[in-house]
Amino acid sequence: VFAWEKVPGADRYIIEISQSSDFQKTILTKRTKKTEFNWANFPLGTYFWRVAAETNDGELGEFSESAKVDLSKIPRAEFN
Repeated sequence: VFAWEKVPGADRYIIEISQSSDFQKTILTKRTKKTEFNWANFPLGTYFWRVAAETNDGELGEFSESAKVDLSKIPRAEFN
């Protein structure tokens, strides 16, 4: 789950996920009204992600600074 802070005046958000920090080639671009995005069934690896706010008028804010996330291993749940 990717999550971020609400932006005042935003009607929706655009999240981009890429394997490179320059986002020249994105793996995923999605619009959502929520302040989180649940990404499922992805290839294991290391990714960069960023978010921008958008209004219903189509005004797009600047993208956030990118964040790096290591999804190369799925943590195993421990049962006691």
